[in-house]
Amino acid sequence: MLQCADTPSVHVPEPTPVIPGARLLVQMEARAPERNLLRAYDVNAGQDLFGDWFVQIRFGRIGKRGRRLDRIFLDEALAKCHIRRSLRRRASASTRIGASYRVIRADGDWLEEMLGTPGSV
Repeated sequence: MLQCADTPSVHVPEPTPVIPGARLLVQMEARAPERNLLRAYDVNAGQDLFGDWFVQIRFGRIGKRGRRLDRIFLDEALAKCHIRRSLRRRASASTRIGASYRVIRADGDWLEEMLGTPGSV
């Protein structure tokens, strides 16, 4: 990649791919530049080819590689419970880390059930 000496390099994070069979995709960000806080949190969930329910969570600093946690559940209700617990934890971010998460992108069949009203997390 070519760049000028006075132009800072910009890392564009790779978008979360929509996994075939996904029932939920939520992308959230928490930003507080004055505190040097730039966080991303993505949830991707659905059913795989074997009929198991998967929940994939990606998180980390915006612009960095971050981490990915994959969980497999035999029951849809357990997968939804895991997602609700994760999203509830993100909802308390303003008191824990000093910035609230806001929903950047949300899609899927489980959307209303998981988030309620759009942007409520």
